[in-house]
Amino acid sequence: MHNWRKMSNFDPIIYKKIAVIIIKIMKTKKLALSFVLIASAAITSNAQQLPNSSFEEAWVKCDPWTSNGTTTVGETPTSWTIANVPGYKSGILGWLGKLEVGKKIAGHNSASAVEVFNGVTFGKNVPGYFSLGTTWSTANTTQGGGADGGTFGGVNLTYCPDAVSFWYKDTRADATEKSTVVAYLWNGTYKQDKVPGNISMLKNGAETRTYVTMVNRDRNILGMQTAEGGAITSQGTLIAKIDQYLTGNVANWTEQVIDFNYVDQNAAPQMFNIIFSAGDYWSASPKKGNSLSIDDVALLYYSRLSDLKVNGATVAGFDSKKFEYNFLEKVPALSSVSATKMGNAPKTVSTELAANGSDILVTVANQAGANDFDGKNTHTYTLSYMNEELDGIFTVNTQNPNGSLSVEVQQQDMKLFFKKNADGKYTVIIPNTSKYGTITVDGVVSEDGKNFGKQTFEVVLAGGKATVAIQGIANENDFLYSYSVTLNGETRILTFTNNSALSGVESVEGLSEKVVAKAGSIEVCGVNGSVNVYAVDGRLVKSVAVNGEATIELANGLYIVRTPKTATKVLVK
Repeated sequence: MHNWRKMSNFDPIIYKKIAVIIIKIMKTKKLALSFVLIASAAITSNAQQLPNSSFEEAWVKCDPWTSNGTTTVGETPTSWTIANVPGYKSGILGWLGKLEVGKKIAGHNSASAVEVFNGVTFGKNVPGYFSLGTTWSTANTTQGGGADGGTFGGVNLTYCPDAVSFWYKDTRADATEKSTVVAYLWNGTYKQDKVPGNISMLKNGAETRTYVTMVNRDRNILGMQTAEGGAITSQGTLIAKIDQYLTGNVANWTEQVIDFNYVDQNAAPQMFNIIFSAGDYWSASPKKGNSLSIDDVALLYYSRLSDLKVNGATVAGFDSKKFEYNFLEKVPALSSVSATKMGNAPKTVSTELAANGSDILVTVANQAGANDFDGKNTHTYTLSYMNEELDGIFTVNTQNPNGSLSVEVQQQDMKLFFKKNADGKYTVIIPNTSKYGTITVDGVVSEDGKNFGKQTFEVVLAGGKATVAIQGIANENDFLYSYSVTLNGETRILTFTNNSALSGVESVEGLSEKVVAKAGSIEVCGVNGSVNVYAVDGRLVKSVAVNGEATIELANGLYIVRTPKTATKVLVK
């Protein structure tokens, strides 16, 4: 309870000074007022965000509400109310015991922020807090009790935020107390009768407390007991809430994000309030000197995921703010993908398979006009896979100064990947080669992705910028690919195949040799040694000893012609 308003133990000197005033006041009849605090206590927020959330608008005079009139105590940011203490209203001396518990300070990269701090008046510690609602306090001082207070009302809000974010600094003169953030969404109207709304003093049994029917009191909405007040005569629905402590000391501006707990997923909100307190907002004993500074308050409407799984495992490197993921594997079934939306507020999560069949798109959409951290209300996570995955053997050869090739290393059980891009060209990837790391070639021109003539590219490899010449052939059963990699003046030839009979070839296109298809035959030039002709199924069709050049007659069909230095795909017609 807000017993921090308890005024039972005045300083004796103060009590003597106001004794005469009490006598005069209490000659009037006992007051028993009751009225309804109407909807004017609610400030309208005409969008999904809060009014003056950065506190850069004008600071205006603060007139703390009481049921016995108002008086100006300090300043407060427009649309917000700092819980400055009005004190006790005397007929002669005016308002006694006024106290400011908040002020304007330099903000987080801005000119203005709010600092609230616990203070002391009438010898009692009082809390520093501020709110979008109306702050109030009460106490029955001479009888030693009747203390209560808090906030009522708020702003209109029909959206369902997932979280509140803000920047803060926190100073703990007494580390036993923590600062507090309280926020809540509701609809309907909560009314409580016989709530005392002023600080009073008694003489000769006469009562100076004035009473109201309070509308949308914080404790009523949150389902908490109240120290003062009568029956709750009408109710609404609590939809979501935050009630969280902040730990100090936090010397520098620090961002904090707190998710709402939605207690009703189906009800539509109408009203919202938020409270920032320098101490424990619900405590009876605020600690003097504790302070809390707040800037840049915002409501977040998540259109993101908290988790994204494929085949039951979270995507490697997943982060809610990372939207592109690349995988060196073929696209999985859409049914293997599961997405968990971030936050507790209701929203839509949809998944769809991209048109090219190699990307999975997971789209998270929020309410129209309700924006996330980056000002967007829709985010799409792209899981980018490969169109084709080939298993085979890589042979790495060193090109010697005389043009010959020598086998450097044979890397077993490696993979080659193809991905069709939006422009119709292909990306070809060799992952994790022993010499160059992953080799990625973008922009390969091909009709089917797997068959293409020699093309040269500038790529960046683990050792630096390199020139890569790439060529490939494939059919239903076999494939053969060649990479000529020139890096730092050194050239290596990488060949990749699934046919062990072809695994020793040095390149697809000849270095100094030439193989040309003719009608019913092939011609070989610049060859000294055996020429072996293979069918696409790996069968040896012909073996010919060549000294310089030769014509080899063949039936129509697709062949792989292997010379001492090269392997070439030819089509005989």
